[in-house]
Amino acid sequence: MSGMHLRHNTKGFTLVELMVTVLVSSFVGGAIFAAFNAQHQSYLGQDAVSGMQTNIRAAMEMLVRDTRLAGYDWNGAITPRPTLFPDAAVVAPGSPSLLHMTMDLNADRDVADADEDIAYGFDLADDANDDGIADAGAAALGRRDATIVAGAFLPMADNFQAVAFAYAYDANGDGDLDFNDLNGDGVRDPGETTIWAADLNGDVLWENLDTNGDGVINAADKDVATDFILGTATGTTVDPSKIRAVRIWLLARAAQADPSYTDARTYVVGNKVITTNDNFRRRLLETTVACKNMGLQ
Repeated sequence: MSGMHLRHNTKGFTLVELMVTVLVSSFVGGAIFAAFNAQHQSYLGQDAVSGMQTNIRAAMEMLVRDTRLAGYDWNGAITPRPTLFPDAAVVAPGSPSLLHMTMDLNADRDVADADEDIAYGFDLADDANDDGIADAGAAALGRRDATIVAGAFLPMADNFQAVAFAYAYDANGDGDLDFNDLNGDGVRDPGETTIWAADLNGDVLWENLDTNGDGVINAADKDVATDFILGTATGTTVDPSKIRAVRIWLLARAAQADPSYTDARTYVVGNKVITTNDNFRRRLLETTVACKNMGLQ
């Protein structure tokens, strides 16, 4: 036994080396997690935007399709004729928040079939004061088909914050849309734009949403004491048969808030000026529809 020699292994890691390794590993792991989390949040944001855009485009497509057909009467044999706002008891003519129309799609001389008596807007349960803004912040945009459930707006697309409508009309039947006659000469001069109006106070008279006559409906047109555009009086009586075009606004909101995102923008939705300050993503879509079947004799 006197010839035995103990050998010491000197090729291991020191405590300091192990601590450095753990520290570096934690930095690397943290960076990987941060990158993953950033990518995940980006994906969630893109997914929310994609969902909103699909939703709002689908809803607008349905609105445009039906509005374009408003007043359609293949053989001209229906009395009264199909029109926009056929029944003031259902929707007040010229409403800035609801749109109602009739059409004879199958040429059977009535508007009593499916998809022939249609209205769009929020259900009263979601918009109690009928201002076109969802009471709970967002709600389903509704479509009312008189042949399915009379008076009920059935959900067609979810998560809309606001909806609005305005109308261009030909009050004197001269074939031209009424315009902002800034100099009062009765002639449409350069810079005198089409009147886009609605019945904003229920007096059955058109109010022009472009209050300053600059050709743009924006926040500059709103009443300083409210979040609404009150409009300027035109003195023209609302006559649905004189409407020739409809302007539509839809404001969609994401289903879930995104804590990493803040929306502090101002959205002009028809007669509504909505300033937000929260974590929901939004998309505003606006379009104009020519009612080619309105005004035909």
